[in-house]
Amino acid sequence: MLKEESFMKKQWQTQHWQESCLSIIKQAKYNLLKSKKPLEYLIDERGLNFETIKKYNIGWFPENKQHPAKHIIPVYNSQGKLLRLKFRNWNKTEASARYKCIDGSCTTHPYPIGIQPGKAVIIVESELDAILIHQETHNIIGVLGLGNDNVKLTPEMKEFLNKKIPVVLISLDNDRNGWNLTKRFLSEIEMSSKWWPAPCGKDPGDAWKKVDLKSWVKIGMKT
Repeated sequence: MLKEESFMKKQWQTQHWQESCLSIIKQAKYNLLKSKKPLEYLIDERGLNFETIKKYNIGWFPENKQHPAKHIIPVYNSQGKLLRLKFRNWNKTEASARYKCIDGSCTTHPYPIGIQPGKAVIIVESELDAILIHQETHNIIGVLGLGNDNVKLTPEMKEFLNKKIPVVLISLDNDRNGWNLTKRFLSEIEMSSKWWPAPCGKDPGDAWKKVDLKSWVKIGMKT
């Protein structure tokens, strides 16, 4: 089992996997433009504007006999290479069934957006939340979207955050798993602090309708 998991984590690095996912992304982007409700969900419920949706290649696949309807969320590394292709199932309410990744995806690395030495960073759980914060803050802060609560920072990531980043805000989901992960990150990252948007929501994606995210981030950076 360990050997199989190791192989699956490396599959995302192959040209065949990358090209196969690229064709899926292109079709999903086309589908989304023709799908009113899925597009409205991203705009009205997740706070993303149309330009952001296009920029980050978010797409849609309608339901068929084999698969449920789902949004497609591509996740890239700092070099712009696809790490994972994530599905958000439309009709699933349980967290365990709502999000899935295509086989061969790398699920252990976070999604870095706009991260540069000397610039503050905020860590969130959802990739959609990471995209939303980057959109709303206009690149004043870098974002790490974990994707799940099992992600661990590599020694290289921790060294970069500790030596190159002046402030790290931790804004994971306000639940048991989020608390445990926040506690671990606080012990691993020196210049870090928890920064939840309570009482307006359990995470930034939940609170964006009530909180100006740019002002909220600026306050966190100063604090």
